[in-house]
Amino acid sequence: FGIWEKTNFAALWSRLAQLLPICRQDNTEVIKLKPGILRVHTYYRSVFPEYVSQISRHPSETLYKVKATHGIQISATEGHGLFVEVRRKPLGTKPVPASQTLGKRLVRAKHLPCDIPDTPYLPVELQCFDGYIRGPAVAERVTASSRKLIGALVAEGANHQSAASIVSRWKHHAYMPATMARVTGNSLAGEVYTHHREAIPFPVLLSPELLTFLGLWLADGCYNTSGVNLCAGTSPEVEAIVSNISQSFHGSYAPSSYRPDVTFLITSSLLKKVMTAAGFSGTSRTKRFPRWVFNLSDRQIGYLLRGLIEGDGCVSEMYIILASVNHGLIEDARFLLWRL
Repeated sequence: FGIWEKTNFAALWSRLAQLLPICRQDNTEVIKLKPGILRVHTYYRSVFPEYVSQISRHPSETLYKVKATHGIQISATEGHGLFVEVRRKPLGTKPVPASQTLGKRLVRAKHLPCDIPDTPYLPVELQCFDGYIRGPAVAERVTASSRKLIGALVAEGANHQSAASIVSRWKHHAYMPATMARVTGNSLAGEVYTHHREAIPFPVLLSPELLTFLGLWLADGCYNTSGVNLCAGTSPEVEAIVSNISQSFHGSYAPSSYRPDVTFLITSSLLKKVMTAAGFSGTSRTKRFPRWVFNLSDRQIGYLLRGLIEGDGCVSEMYIILASVNHGLIEDARFLLWRL
């Protein structure tokens, strides 16, 4: 069809923003395009080009929405790959039969590559913890931010002398209340201790087991007053994941007395706090994938979807089946599957 250049939606938006004005509609940034500037190809028996009428994005989200003149809408993350035609070869105006394009097209919309590296850590801010953080990097940060920390303590009601003494003690013992990250910044590495003297490494590692566990929770999980409930069956593989995650967050687990064959009760207020801070909340009808999930690597999305399908779906020779009353969650899962 021509000469193509690989790019992504963020780069495409940046390029269009240099050429065309950005208008706002209900807190959404919109770039409106004249016919002929950009086309999207739909694929069903024939390949039909449709002109793009606008591209929009919400400043607080990482999703871009493309709307074509005939009503087709596409959603994609900023790192989602696409190809832009930089030099055209003549192509007739008639639709191209699928038999002539199958196996010869450069790209297909549902299988575009997405070159996103692994996200190493769970995007949780330090000040969501109630305890304190300890480590060599903390002593350096306290030293560099001592004036700001003293000022913050004085603003909370301490006199200057006692505030300076407190900060000096933090510096000497290389620790600091986690809530003071609002003063020093969240980019600290160390061990976070809760008031129960439970310690976990910070930042929290986004491991394959944790991603699978989060997928199981999205499928059929909820919170109780002291931790997490998970209804995902008691297969050895699922139980091993539940056991390891419980230990990582200093908790315990046991089968539920109500449905011991399928339900686990995980007692860990720390795990509940971390999951909530990461955006995992809601009921069976309102749960959604947090926005940061859409910028995970393909490998990490695979682990998350594995947990979701293990908990609330199945895979046949031809189909991936997901059973849920939550239409929004199904749409999120379908979008993530298209990316793989």
